[in-house]
Amino acid sequence: KLRHLVLTFANNASTFATAISYATGLCIAPDDNLYVTKFYEGNVTRITPQGAETVVQSGFNRPCAVVVDGNGTMWVANTYSSQIIRIGQNNVRHTWHDMRAHHIALAPNGDLYVANQTDQTIRRIGATDPVKPIAQVEIVTGNPQQTGYRNGRAIEALFTDVTGIAVAPSGNIYVADH
Repeated sequence: KLRHLVLTFANNASTFATAISYATGLCIAPDDNLYVTKFYEGNVTRITPQGAETVVQSGFNRPCAVVVDGNGTMWVANTYSSQIIRIGQNNVRHTWHDMRAHHIALAPNGDLYVANQTDQTIRRIGATDPVKPIAQVEIVTGNPQQTGYRNGRAIEALFTDVTGIAVAPSGNIYVADH
């Protein structure tokens, strides 16, 4: 966790810097706004390219990660409550429990990948549509009954302390483990 984050934005129109204490997650959304989870304040702040800051969501218990998709749907890892929260249109929230995540990543198809600290697995929350608003969760790699270090295909890999996750435009998943 960063104790103090100094953000510097530089583009053709302006350059500015802002300081944020205990920022734990960053996301550049498709609309070019930066979203920041503030660990101790329990909120998500949006920072525009011009430097305007607005708290857009609050009431979290030490959030660690945020991603925002092209439709404005926000996903937050509400870490100390062991929840993943999807916030859609009109601030409608859907919550998945028992996932103490420090890292999340959004795939191009809308699936969310969660680096679950509780059992050292990578879970997928499937993309949703209006017909099926609550997505199913599945383990895509790691073994909830066994932690350790083992490289291999998804069904063979083991993790001890997942420290990062990224999804490439191709859909390939990359995991960092201590």
